[in-house]
Amino acid sequence: MTKQQAGDILIVEDSPDLVVLLSHLLKSEGFRVHVVSSGTEAIAAMEDIHPALVLLDVMLPGIDGWEVCRRIRSHVSEGLAATPVVMLTVFSTAAHRIKAAGLGANEFIGKPFGLREVVTTIRRVLDAAREGEPGALPAT
Repeated sequence: MTKQQAGDILIVEDSPDLVVLLSHLLKSEGFRVHVVSSGTEAIAAMEDIHPALVLLDVMLPGIDGWEVCRRIRSHVSEGLAATPVVMLTVFSTAAHRIKAAGLGANEFIGKPFGLREVVTTIRRVLDAAREGEPGALPAT
């Protein structure tokens, strides 16, 4: 994937400092970045942007990230329902990973994280989606 073909990433994160860091990182990797800070905004943005991938925090004001992921996967549009989702959260226990998998998240990154880890994970998930590989985390 070249930088010109990187695609749109929707960052759903309510920490302004983390948004600045992730936005800068992903833009430097050639992605077009869109940012919202709540679950409600995320649902609306999905309809408008049709992102290549959603980078989704769990702890959000209003609708939390778990519910956002569930709504993405149950969307009436097959294209939107298949949008890759990478959960990004301080909740990184096995139980939380299982919950993310059960909701259809493609990947789960615990905070704190390495910046290269985020980029590598996003590229891997996008590559798998392009290849038509099943991308959701295993639920076991």
